[in-house]
This record gives sequence, structure tokens and C-alpha cells, in this order.
Amino acid sequence: MKADWVDEAQEVTQLMVDSQIERIRSSLISPAISSADCERCGHEIPEARRRAVPGVRLCVECQSIAEFRLRVGYGGYDES
Repeated sequence: MKADWVDEAQEVTQLMVDSQIERIRSSLISPAISSADCERCGHEIPEARRRAVPGVRLCVECQSIAEFRLRVGYGGYDES
């Protein structure tokens, strides 16, 4: 019985890892394509930022928060 939930947890973990790897790979394949809207908050990313940072996916505010969280150990922008 215990092995069942452990196996299921490992499968879910692997699916999550695979999903993140695919997201990263897709961003590496076409780094020049920037998001028009921030993936975190949904606000529009200004055209000047999209031109200055090819492949940008976050607005300045959300990028700052993500970088701060990485520095202090809270992970990236996916965490609430």
C-alpha cells in the first residue's frame, strides 16, 4: 500500500520535472519571442522591454520579485 502512493508521488514529480524541462527548452529554442503579457500578473509588458530583453516573460515588477525570492531562498515567481 505504501509503495503505491510513493510510486504515484514519483510519477507526479517526474511529470512536473518534464514539464519544466520542456518549458525551458522551448524558451531556448526561440529566445527572441517575448510574451506580450506577464506570465505572473497578466499585465502588458511594454514594447520597449520586449525589444530590450528578447524572450522576456515577466514584467519588471514580477521579474524583480522573482529575483528577490531566488536570492532569499523562496524560489522563483511561481510561488505565491
